Amino acid sequence: MAEKLGNLECCKGNKDFLLTKTENFAGVNKNAPYNNIGKHLKLNEKGNHFSKGDTINEAIKKIGEASKGPKVAEDLCGIYNTLVDIITKSVWFDTDISSYVEKLKTACTNNVVKPKSAKEKCKKKLGSDYDDEVKKCSERKSGGELVRWSDSKCGCVADDKGVVAPIEEIKGCMDDDAVNYNPEATVKSRCEFEKEVELKNEFCFCTKDDCRDIGRCIKGMQIIKGYATSKSKFDRTYDAIYERALEVIAGLNQTYPDFRISTEKGFYGEDVDSSYIEDLAKALTILEYRGYSLSSASKGNRKDSDMLMKSPGGEYLGFFSGASMTAPLFDDFNLQFTPNVIRKRISTNLGGSIPTKYINGIKKYINNIPFDIDSEGIIVNTINEGLINVLKKEPIGLSKLLK
Repeated sequence: MAEKLGNLECCKGNKDFLLTKTENFAGVNKNAPYNNIGKHLKLNEKGNHFSKGDTINEAIKKIGEASKGPKVAEDLCGIYNTLVDIITKSVWFDTDISSYVEKLKTACTNNVVKPKSAKEKCKKKLGSDYDDEVKKCSERKSGGELVRWSDSKCGCVADDKGVVAPIEEIKGCMDDDAVNYNPEATVKSRCEFEKEVELKNEFCFCTKDDCRDIGRCIKGMQIIKGYATSKSKFDRTYDAIYERALEVIAGLNQTYPDFRISTEKGFYGEDVDSSYIEDLAKALTILEYRGYSLSSASKGNRKDSDMLMKSPGGEYLGFFSGASMTAPLFDDFNLQFTPNVIRKRISTNLGGSIPTKYINGIKKYINNIPFDIDSEGIIVNTINEGLINVLKKEPIGLSKLLK
């Protein structure tokens, strides 16, 4: 769907999001290169959390480090509208801004105003008198009255149990950004945070070394969880793991860098699409958070499986070894070039071609599948070719052929 001005939740003013102006956007310098707009386009106006002259990438990073609130919403809307505005101009027409839009949508979702705890509401109501009122209630209780302090009632209330007892210590997470936040907690304990990670492609475990049998797969929206002392610490840990995954992917071993099938997409192609790289890095990060299991329900794949990547249409984008717990942070992760992987690649790229220097070497791997490679390196279907040759030599009727 084409993006249009104001089509970001932070711009719309829905009740769960912080309102900002739909028409707000910053100008950009006109002499930037036409590619990599995030790196080269500089903003001509400053925002609440970014400066004039910052690139799109720098501005998004600064906004992400700011405390959530209406100013963050205004900045996110401004950057979004700026991107939408520039791709409607002739110079940047049809520039792909989808990756930036996804980042802005995520940041906008994270800027949702969360309800305050009972204690926070009570403190806001009583202001500077809060501590004095709690102290007075405690003194009444020490004097023998059957009372206790209640944040939910924002006052000193009768003790329903009818006994004088010390204030109960309740262990729990006291960070309202956590999924296990307990507004009644009085003693800090571990906080668990979660993050939504959306995969554009499908990732599956398969038999180690030959990827013959395909097992558990994941795709679409995934939830990862982890413990940390704060939401910002959780986010920093996620970012560090994701960046490490990107480093590993950038260094994937191209054992035969020029052995590529002309019709092939993904990590065996000459130029790997950045969306594939980002998606694979997300999948590896999910593996790390889930104890090297594609499922969030169990711990698995510590040593016995490899991994493959498929497009939504079922095309193979890459076969990978080392997707297990045998080495820290993906140190053994690499592309596969095993015979069975080569057969799978050949059999799913009928009509494609390979460099002629590899014809003889590859043929020994495909003697048990109905495909062959002709003298020009074209992958052909041997069943169809064989039938055509028979019909050329001895024309026969359909009824005879079907007997």
